[in-house]
Amino acid sequence: LAPDFIVMCGWRQIVSKEFLGIPPLGVVGFHPTLLPQGRGPAPIINSILEGFTRSGVTMFYADEGLDSGDIVGQERFNIEEDDYAQDVYDKVIKSGKNLIRKYLPLILGNKTPKEKQDESKATIFKRRDMHDNEIKLSDPLEEIYRKIRAFSKPYLGAYVKEGKKKLIIWQAERQDDE
Repeated sequence: LAPDFIVMCGWRQIVSKEFLGIPPLGVVGFHPTLLPQGRGPAPIINSILEGFTRSGVTMFYADEGLDSGDIVGQERFNIEEDDYAQDVYDKVIKSGKNLIRKYLPLILGNKTPKEKQDESKATIFKRRDMHDNEIKLSDPLEEIYRKIRAFSKPYLGAYVKEGKKKLIIWQAERQDDE
């Protein structure tokens, strides 16, 4: 197999120099943040947990680093205060499709824009584990609400625990006491 070009979506490992050298037109990946902000794991979950109101998708040339290659293009979208993980995921898919439509002809014609990432603005998201899904009732309400939204479907859900029992919370609504 000798591909001219490779597209990676949802890839969670850093790829080798040997792999990157196979296609003459390069290896392009997608990351659901506006790189260089939010490199690394669990970008949708972390964007909601950190209270981002603006995000997007970045199409970039893969390199040997962590989401650090040259940017081909970006599409932005808002994360609304009532968006759940699936809502953000749907926006990511739509934006990714738009980026492919816009930039694939340029890539195949070897006329791709390439913009170096500003390393001084780079941030790396925290790796998440199942304990991050747990809601502590002592946490601030805004943090609990973000946690419910961030870990909702298609993920495993946020939960409260009592002894060996869990109550998974998929959705919540904020209300002001009157």
